[in-house]
Amino acid sequence: MIVECLVTTLDESGELNVAPMGPRFDDCFDWQKPVGGTFKLCPFEPSRTLDNLRSVRAGVLNFTDNVLMLAQMALKAEEVQWPDSHQARKIRGRHLTDAGRCWEFEVESVTANGPRWQCNCRVVHAVEQRPLLVFNRAMHAVIEATILATRIGILPDDQIRAQIATLSPLIEKTAGPEQLAAWNWVCRWVDQRLPLKPDALSSEALISAKANER
Repeated sequence: MIVECLVTTLDESGELNVAPMGPRFDDCFDWQKPVGGTFKLCPFEPSRTLDNLRSVRAGVLNFTDNVLMLAQMALKAEEVQWPDSHQARKIRGRHLTDAGRCWEFEVESVTANGPRWQCNCRVVHAVEQRPLLVFNRAMHAVIEATILATRIGILPDDQIRAQIATLSPLIEKTAGPEQLAAWNWVCRWVDQRLPLKPDALSSEALISAKANER
């Protein structure tokens, strides 16, 4: 199984890096007792995360329901700063303050595997910082829109806009204020980088227009 989280790592000088990643867990992984369990991270080369994992050999999986933070870390807007964090307990690393769950891990081995590397990791400490929200379709819509935004320049512009538009009903129907704010932030980021055709509405404007109709 692959889940979405934010991986925090430090370089040899102690500088923080935050990156969204999808750690891979085997079916036998015990989610109730994660310490001692193993998983894989597959960062691309080149990346700061890979450099840090190869040099420091440790990091933190930060599980969060803050989709705005996930989007901002994925899209790396110039105005966005690293989230607040504090020192890990068992390894050289940092917990994100807003994460609900933080798993400290050590890297046991690193091997090249094409453009991605495979880092075999083991959880050495687990902290519950706050309860995470229950399942919400709008949160997943924001994550999918963020992934589409990272494909600008790879996928056709029309395809990206069309797929984001298919996600907008999930925002309209199920989003709370936090998810709506995250959606609008991602849509503005996309609008700044993709030309908008005449008479077309951005996904953010589409949500506002539908709200005004009610």
